[in-house]
Amino acid sequence: MACVIGMITSHAGWVYPKQKHLIHGGGQALSLGKHFHISLEDGSIVFYNSDNYGPYRGSMLSMGFDPDAPTVNGFGMWAGIYLRDIRWPNGDRLWTLFVTLWYPVIIFGLGTTAYEYRRFRIRQNGIARDAQRPVRFV
Repeated sequence: MACVIGMITSHAGWVYPKQKHLIHGGGQALSLGKHFHISLEDGSIVFYNSDNYGPYRGSMLSMGFDPDAPTVNGFGMWAGIYLRDIRWPNGDRLWTLFVTLWYPVIIFGLGTTAYEYRRFRIRQNGIARDAQRPVRFV
């Protein structure tokens, strides 16, 4: 699994660095309901709520004092994570979460490393030979 995610990351982020939207640009996204969509962009997995607007990438929302200006919360790209939550006074909401694909690669890599280390220790201590002996019931 980590290998597949690594291939997607390398393809999306380094082979085509000028191609902005690998899946969403073609109008393709995985929709898991009316307000939850997933797509791949720029070596990141993107979660967002608006299928009409798509993932929020930054733009001017208002100028000067505007009573109908939205409230913006979140943070820019920090440690591979980007979050924006925009709420308008009329109740409309737009949110986007970008997460770099390196996080799943690292998580799956840690699990695989722990498993292989455990197998190595079992083999090194000879526990595997004892485990192969038949069990005798008295």
